[in-house]
Amino acid sequence: MSYSSSKELTPHCPIKMADGRAFTDYRPRCMVNSELFADVANNSMVRSSYESRIFLQENAEKLMERNRTTMLGNLAPCAPCARPFADQGTMYPQQYIVRCDGISCEKVEVNPNGLGTSTRIY
Repeated sequence: MSYSSSKELTPHCPIKMADGRAFTDYRPRCMVNSELFADVANNSMVRSSYESRIFLQENAEKLMERNRTTMLGNLAPCAPCARPFADQGTMYPQQYIVRCDGISCEKVEVNPNGLGTSTRIY
């Protein structure tokens, strides 16, 4: 018995797994840190480990977005079509939407033939 899925293997695409392996950076820490602080060091912005920590704390959102963009760029050739990632695609439409604001929530039926519930927070 073989569990191999050789038909899905391509040299530039990861195996289809739902555990985040496609978004995990397996490079050594020193390589990641070198890349991270290359542009910062060129501007003489970080001189000590304290300044490095402060830089990471203040720029965390920007750094995470840069990593996300890089990973999506690496996965783009592997996508089965060119639809945007925010597009619903082949997902079955939801039957209910729960709309919440700062005070309360309400459940509204939007599609009697749908399946499941989606949440919207305003």
